Amino acid sequence: MTRRRRAKPAKPISGVKPRSARPVNKPDDTRQAILRAALDCFSNAGFEATSIADVARAANVGHPLVHYYFGSKERLWHDAVESSFGDLLRTYDAINFAINDLSPIDALRVMLRAFAKFCAENPHHVNLLLTESKNDSPRLSLLLSNYLSPLHKRADELVLKAIAAKQIRALDPVHLTNMMIGSIMQFSAANVLIKSLYQVDSSSPVIVSRHADVVMDVILNGIAIRP
Repeated sequence: MTRRRRAKPAKPISGVKPRSARPVNKPDDTRQAILRAALDCFSNAGFEATSIADVARAANVGHPLVHYYFGSKERLWHDAVESSFGDLLRTYDAINFAINDLSPIDALRVMLRAFAKFCAENPHHVNLLLTESKNDSPRLSLLLSNYLSPLHKRADELVLKAIAAKQIRALDPVHLTNMMIGSIMQFSAANVLIKSLYQVDSSSPVIVSRHADVVMDVILNGIAIRP
C-alpha cells in the first residue's frame, strides 16, 4: 500500500508578505468610533473649525465612510450630541429620584455632587457647552433646551423651596444657581490649567468630590440661615 506524501506548504512569492487575518469591525462599532471622534473634535475645536476629514482622521476611518453613516457635518454633530448627552439625561432622572424625599438644601447638595461627578467623567460635554456658548447658534439652542435647561430649572426650584423653608437667605436664583453650576463646570473644564498651576488632576474622583464639598461649604453653608 503506497503512502501519499503530505503536500509541502507553498513558498511565498518573493517580495510579497502573507496577509495576516485582521478582525473586521462591525458597522455599529465603526459608527460609535466616528461618534466618539466627532464629539472630541467638536468639543475641542468647535463646529465651524471641524471638518468631516478631521473626524475621519480622528476615528481612523476613510473620509467617505463618515458621509456614508451621517451624510453631513450637521447630522454628525446632532447624532454625536444625542448619543453622548443621553448620559446626562439619565443622570438627571437618577438625581430627581434620589432627592425626592430630601429637604431642599440637602437635595441641592446631592444634585451638586452628582453633577460634579458627571462633569469629571465627561469633560467633552462641558467643553462642548462652553465652545458653543461663544456663538448664538441653533446648536446652542438645542444644547440649552434639551440638556442644560432641565438642570438649571431643577436647581432653581430647589433654591426657591429652600428660601421658602427659611433654610437659606433669599437670593435670586439667576445668581445663586449659576454660581453653583458654573463653578463646577469651570473646575472640570480647566483641568489642563489646574494641572499646570497646582499639579492637581481636576478629573480625579477624589479631587472632584473635594471640590464639590468646597462649593457646598462656601456657597450653601455661607448662605444658610442658622436656627
